Amino acid sequence: MPVRMLHSLDHANVLKFYSWYETSAHFWLVLEYCVGGDLKGLLKQLASTDFADILHKATVSQCFEFLLGVLSNANVSNVKLCFALASAPEMDTHVLSQLQVVRRIGNLLEFVDAKDMDDFLEPTLELCRAFIIRGTGSNRSIALSKNPALLVDSAFSMSIAVDQQTCVMDICDFGGNMGIFLELVGNSDPQISDLASDCVVLLLKAAPREATVGLTVYI
Repeated sequence: MPVRMLHSLDHANVLKFYSWYETSAHFWLVLEYCVGGDLKGLLKQLASTDFADILHKATVSQCFEFLLGVLSNANVSNVKLCFALASAPEMDTHVLSQLQVVRRIGNLLEFVDAKDMDDFLEPTLELCRAFIIRGTGSNRSIALSKNPALLVDSAFSMSIAVDQQTCVMDICDFGGNMGIFLELVGNSDPQISDLASDCVVLLLKAAPREATVGLTVYI
């Protein structure tokens, strides 16, 4: 069974398994050959790379490619990497907008919640919130994300103006996920609850019409 499973794996981030054989002293695996040196050398090279140099569309889009595949094959590290990119101050919001991945991120959230993938839930919500913050088009909202947002917070509701020129243009697609955000507000884990609350409040600012429709449908 493990051999058949290895043979069936076909993914850009997984070494291809070709065959195996056994000797009196060793068990040998024949795997895909990776060029470019060992992992240690690659990490040393990345350590000397300016983060801003890799934040262009071609590179960033590769990090979000897992959303195009079967979600059950996703790795939590993929989600955390995407969150790190989306929340990086050096990241150009226009690059994230061009990816058009908001709907797929919402699908991921629905999937991990339905499948009780608890280790995915927090980083996926963080990724949602990072995109919604970008959707407001205002750097001032980033400071608010450090604490739970409140619907009754008048300072929040009045102080942030959405700049359509600098926001993620497909952020309105999260409107269809208002139901799951609201459900997760009642989660027993305070971290999950706070993240979901942030997403609800920020989305009402970033995409008020779509968020309100989603809210109405849920109620």
